[in-house]
Amino acid sequence: MDTRNALLWVDCIPQENRAQASVPIYDPSIFSTYTNVSCLSKYCNALHRRKCDESNNYKYEVEYEGTYPTESILARKSLIFKTSIEGLLAIPNVVFKCIHKSGEKPDSIIGVFGLNIEKLSLTTQLGARFTYCVGKVKDPSYGYTQLILGERAILEGDSTPLYVHKGFYFVTLEGISLGVMLNTPRAAFERIALGKGGVLIDLGGESSVLIQ
Repeated sequence: MDTRNALLWVDCIPQENRAQASVPIYDPSIFSTYTNVSCLSKYCNALHRRKCDESNNYKYEVEYEGTYPTESILARKSLIFKTSIEGLLAIPNVVFKCIHKSGEKPDSIIGVFGLNIEKLSLTTQLGARFTYCVGKVKDPSYGYTQLILGERAILEGDSTPLYVHKGFYFVTLEGISLGVMLNTPRAAFERIALGKGGVLIDLGGESSVLIQ
């Protein structure tokens, strides 16, 4: 999951550097609900980078911070999710990126759920609501680690306000405690009128970072 990313993306066949991967790579040719998105499609107007390949498919090229450039085709497909009651739920025509060129290592991650609020994010496509709980991530039988999308996403327990700026989620941080509360003024975490500052939530980040 990545709250800074707009689109769901997966690695797809063919892709040379994934040929030796130990996990299965998605093969769009064997799924009847898969289709490439044309450059004339309404979905293309929602994206900032517009480029077409020789077949008039929407070609998406981007270089993520700290990683290699990627090339992908914008596509649509029915996705099937496992529900919390052991059932299956099919969502038709979900827009995503099918990546065919990447410099990542063969066994690095092969997909990301984009959960920001842009038009083609998974959050927006499935109802503009989501909630998640992360518990014992190394225990596959732990039943409370889950992501809930759509109308059934209900907040329970304590909460803190979030606000959105340019598609990103910001948390209202009031202080930091390391056994005792640090002497840091609340104003250090606030966004100012020009849109700078604040504490960004990034589920794709590996650690918390404070800029001095």
